[in-house]
Amino acid sequence: MQQLIDSSVLAARNLSVGYGEIPVLHNVSVAVAEGEIVALLGRNGAGKSTLLLTLGGILRPSAGHVELGGRECTTPAYRRAKQGLAYVIEERGVFSGLTVLQNLRLGSGTVEDAIAIFPELEPHLTRSAGLLSGGQQQMLAVGRALAAQPKVLLVDELSLGLAPMVVERIFQAINDARDRGVGVMLVEQHSRTALRVADRAYVLDQGRVVLDGSTSDLLPRIDEIEEAYLGGSTD
Repeated sequence: MQQLIDSSVLAARNLSVGYGEIPVLHNVSVAVAEGEIVALLGRNGAGKSTLLLTLGGILRPSAGHVELGGRECTTPAYRRAKQGLAYVIEERGVFSGLTVLQNLRLGSGTVEDAIAIFPELEPHLTRSAGLLSGGQQQMLAVGRALAAQPKVLLVDELSLGLAPMVVERIFQAINDARDRGVGVMLVEQHSRTALRVADRAYVLDQGRVVLDGSTSDLLPRIDEIEEAYLGGSTD
């Protein structure tokens, strides 16, 4: 673990985080390296989204710290974006009252780059983002994030409420980003899907990392992992 954190593009070291007096994360250490996909698995309330919010600079840790590009990072979210961190929140973060084109122009990348990632969006450029399907909105959010050419991408609940074909298409774009050297850390409700596309995974339970390893090692144990930590099958 120490070697992984030392060579990572984004890492948490001994992170503890809470909301007011309510602790959520306890001494959590995770990392994502350049050109790899890391999945965060766990029951609802395990602390997965809290971890992403802290890595993204939206929440402040009560102990431990975040490292971006190998250096301790205490800057707010907007500065981390300028340092190469992109974050797609659980609610997708599209502006429903703006058109697809206007949404893309709000990103740091170009409209052309976003459309190159998801050509499916081009016929809808003048359409209000609020009228898009859930899958199209997720493509818009992920495409806008990847068009900025980030060093690392955080994605919360990538497949939530989406059809399997749409999920496969978005994962294709994320795999392409990984192949270009982008580090990706994602929260994914479907554990088997996550382990098939990720390189490594962490399992969180009650705010602690209880299991981590390569997906090739974890996937054969998925029944055991789901029973012990995920509340049964998630696919």
